Amino acid sequence: GGAIGGRLVAGNTWRLRRTFTARERAQYERLAHERQMKGEAAGSRQSWTEAVRHYTAALGLLEGCGGDLADICDVRMHRSRALLRRDWTADAQIALWDCEFLLQNCTEVRTNVELRRIKCLKKLRLFQAAANACADFRERRGSSERLLKLEASIRSARQRRAREWHPDEDDDDDDEEEEMDEE
Repeated sequence: GGAIGGRLVAGNTWRLRRTFTARERAQYERLAHERQMKGEAAGSRQSWTEAVRHYTAALGLLEGCGGDLADICDVRMHRSRALLRRDWTADAQIALWDCEFLLQNCTEVRTNVELRRIKCLKKLRLFQAAANACADFRERRGSSERLLKLEASIRSARQRRAREWHPDEDDDDDDEEEEMDEE
C-alpha cells in the first residue's frame, strides 16, 4: 500500500500492518514457539484454560508477524483440541473456525480435523450439518470406528433434542381425558 514502513491489509477493517525485519520475525516466531510449548505443557496437565490462552497468544504472534503457515496450522490444531476440552460457551464455535481454517489451508491434518469439525458441529447442536459432514467423510474416506461412534452420538443427541422439543404427546392426551372425565 501507500503507507510508509508498512502495508495495508484487508480484514474486517483496513488497517496498517507493520513490516517486520527478518530478525524481528525470527524473534516473534521464537516467542510464539515458547507460548506453544507452554500450551502443550498446560494441555498435558489438562489445564485447558491456560492451554487456550497460550495457544491464542502464539497464534497472535505468528499471524501478526506473517509467520509460517505450517506453524500457524500447528497452533490452530492444538488450540481447537484444547477449546473442545475446555468446553466454555463459545469454544465450540472458535474451534470450528480453527477447523475450517485448517481444512482450507493445511492438507496434512485432514482426517483428525474433519472429525474434530464434526464434533464442533455436534456441540453447537447443528445436528443436520454434523450428519451431512459424516456422510461426506464416509464417502471420501470410508468408515472408521471413530466415525461410527461419532454418528451414534449425533443420533442420540438428535433424539434427546427431539424429545426436549416434542415431549411425548401421550402424556398430554391422558390429561385431556382426565379433564373430560371430571366434567
